[in-house]
Amino acid sequence: MRGLPPTGGRNFLLAALTYSAVALLVLWDLLLPGYVLTLDMVFSPSVKVRDLVYGLGETPVYGGLIPLFLALKGGSFLLPVWILQKVILFLILFLSGISAFHLCPAGRLPGKLFAGLLYMLNPFVYVRFMAGHWLLLLAYAVTPFAVKSMISLFEERGLRGAVRVALLLTLVATFSSHVLLLNLLVFFAFLLAALFRWRGSLRRLLGLAALALCLFLLLNVYWILPALLFIDKSVLTAISYRDIQVFAAKTWGSGPNIFFSIASMHGFWRAGYRYISSILPGWYLLYVFILLLAVYGFLSRLSDRRIGGYVKALAAVAVVSLFLGAGAGASNPALSSFFEWLFESTVFLKGFRDTQKFVALIVLAYAYLGGLGVSDIHAGKGGKGSLKKASMLLVALALCTPFAYSLNMLGGFNGELRVVDYPAEWYQVNDFLNRQPGDFKVLFFPWHAYMTFSWSGRRLSNPAHAFFDKEIIQGENIEVPGIETESRKPIQQYIHFLLKHRDEIRNFGELVAPLNIKYVVLAKEVDYRSYSFLYRQEDLKLVFEGSTLALFENKYETSKFYVVDRVRPFNGWEEILAESRSRNLMEAAYLKAGVEGLKAEEKGGETLTPRYVEKSPVEYEVEIPAGGILVFTSPYEEWWRADSTHSQANMGLTNAFHLQKTGTIKVYNEKFKAILTCYLISASTLIALGVIVSVRKFLLKLQRETA
Repeated sequence: MRGLPPTGGRNFLLAALTYSAVALLVLWDLLLPGYVLTLDMVFSPSVKVRDLVYGLGETPVYGGLIPLFLALKGGSFLLPVWILQKVILFLILFLSGISAFHLCPAGRLPGKLFAGLLYMLNPFVYVRFMAGHWLLLLAYAVTPFAVKSMISLFEERGLRGAVRVALLLTLVATFSSHVLLLNLLVFFAFLLAALFRWRGSLRRLLGLAALALCLFLLLNVYWILPALLFIDKSVLTAISYRDIQVFAAKTWGSGPNIFFSIASMHGFWRAGYRYISSILPGWYLLYVFILLLAVYGFLSRLSDRRIGGYVKALAAVAVVSLFLGAGAGASNPALSSFFEWLFESTVFLKGFRDTQKFVALIVLAYAYLGGLGVSDIHAGKGGKGSLKKASMLLVALALCTPFAYSLNMLGGFNGELRVVDYPAEWYQVNDFLNRQPGDFKVLFFPWHAYMTFSWSGRRLSNPAHAFFDKEIIQGENIEVPGIETESRKPIQQYIHFLLKHRDEIRNFGELVAPLNIKYVVLAKEVDYRSYSFLYRQEDLKLVFEGSTLALFENKYETSKFYVVDRVRPFNGWEEILAESRSRNLMEAAYLKAGVEGLKAEEKGGETLTPRYVEKSPVEYEVEIPAGGILVFTSPYEEWWRADSTHSQANMGLTNAFHLQKTGTIKVYNEKFKAILTCYLISASTLIALGVIVSVRKFLLKLQRETA
């Protein structure tokens, strides 16, 4: 059967059954009804895709996630999201095993089985699973398929190979742009290896590689170009060497040496996980055995005419990944200085502030080379006497080693994770908010990006934005040592400013009304008592209080759009706070630059709420009853237009337009035109490739039939 590994269809089926059984053994009771919530893995009853699809805010920075989340959204109409999550978790483990099995060129079944088991069960997968990095793990799981396609490209030397590489790299990019960059590192290493052994035209080889990359770029224009054009450069420039030090690899659970930690597939920056070292004495002997198998596989195939070049390239990638993975975690002053220079001067590496991600390539090398080593040992079973017994014993030990090295993964991650559901009050408040008229926003406290919820039992990325159907404004401050927040969003900074002045505020509702915040939710978790000032506000009304949540209604009228005929100077939020004590903030626009034709006045003006129709999240038709300033409460972006009028920043937070006309105007985001064009380019490329491949198959079939 075409496409199956050389060991045959039956062995492939056996491998699939084996990896399925192991995946079930790992997940265990995590497959029960409910959600598995841990740190960055937050699933909820609904899947939100609007901002991602329309490119609102900073969403393009997350890469090519749109197809995945559209698929999840579609799947949520057929199955509960908690079931979809179980499918994803199973696929992470199963695909990790079967893809490494498919990649490993070992001629013996035990070698290929070992490759899949090790790639599936190791400290890297354990800690990333515990940290909830499910998108990274999905990309990790399909990486061996992409690497296999790279080898096929340089061996088959045809158009089909280039298309396959482009499609599989696109699949990786759909899940994680970081793992995509790791794949590209392997691609260029294999290209270099192919250049040394290529017997044909070098122009053809380089042409095939360029074609694969060009097809990939065309398929991924939909997220690459918007990321380059529209992402605030501060996303990367805000990452300092201090960030890299905080998120650098650490030696948790793996001894004092950072290089040994990275080499043994550990090194995640965050503490608090139960590594194999706390479960199994002498665990490092298992690692040494894995290393020896990989070294043996490397040495035995070093001169192999068929795969020797790729063996060398993958070993070189592993060594490079070892040093890059150690990064700022290296204790040697000379190395630390070198890494500081390297990361400060290289944009590519600056995005890898969590350098432990490079361990993924080390695991890939161990699986590939170790599988070759096990296969060669298994070949010795044909000997006699003690040699045969020793070979069989070593093979059996090798197949058991991934299980022993990852005992903390078995049985639902050794009981460290559990299935939970959101409290009934969360569902109750969500239903209440959905019944309220108007298109408003909800502010969620406490103001933390990560919290330990009493009902979850673990520290989580705040799930409010994912759970509640209304648009949620919540804290994005990560609060790691030395770094309180990395968010550059003005609204985040404004709420933080208000919280710093909470003791002197009695009109919090008025201060957030210009943001279209109609309700404030207070979760009774962590430091929620420090938010007791909400109960003392004159313009907030407590409408619900339970054991886990309190809900406040803003007495001020709010709207997505409002029209004012006054403009006042704005030089800082301190002025806004002072003005709010004597003036209604909703009666004027606050601009840093004056608006022609309107001047600051002491008396308040009239505030009108226009009727509007939402054509899409990036296009509205608004009925303007009178000229003046139209305030649009979406976060300020320079790309918003009202007809041809450019946006100015009201209070430094929202959008304000000076309008001379009345009647119907169109408010739209000019950026989306470019994004839509990118979508069309990527979709057209995918369709064209599908047509070309289909026509080619048809012509080949016709040729065989007429031969």
